[in-house]
Amino acid sequence: KSEEKKSKNQKLDMKVFSVLFVFAAVLSVTTLALDDGMWPTPLMGWNSYDSFEHSLNETTARETADRLVSLGLRDLKYNYLIIDDGWQAAERDAEGNLQPDPKKYPSGIPALTEYLHARGIKLGLYSDAGHRACGQDVPGSLGQELKDMTQFAKWKVDYLKYDNCFPADLKHHY
Repeated sequence: KSEEKKSKNQKLDMKVFSVLFVFAAVLSVTTLALDDGMWPTPLMGWNSYDSFEHSLNETTARETADRLVSLGLRDLKYNYLIIDDGWQAAERDAEGNLQPDPKKYPSGIPALTEYLHARGIKLGLYSDAGHRACGQDVPGSLGQELKDMTQFAKWKVDYLKYDNCFPADLKHHY
């Protein structure tokens, strides 16, 4: 089992490094262009989509946060872990709030946020300006923007990736 875990960690390391390498290359040019003293570095971190698409779960999110710390990436300001599309449950709860998929995130988002914050990692979540998300048949935020942003604030989410699939006005769809 330890060989299997070692192999899994090596694969995760490669995925994290490949995404961060490209991200860092693009941002290094941007950082030089924006060297105006107003912001020392751009927001940097890791987004789950390229590595996991819709399959990221709580365990892998926690392991990824631990790897960002153990590899020294957090100390280099890669301190955002952004969970892209696929974290949401198929339906809102009885009060109309977005909720995490209970199979993928059994402890809930507040527990995950607490875990990440204890390690100096900030949490980002995905949502969509349309009536449903881009890649899955899960609720978007159209008509529920204030409710959803309030929910994210209660969960202490630090960053929002906001997409624009299935908007109400299709002529402005990208």
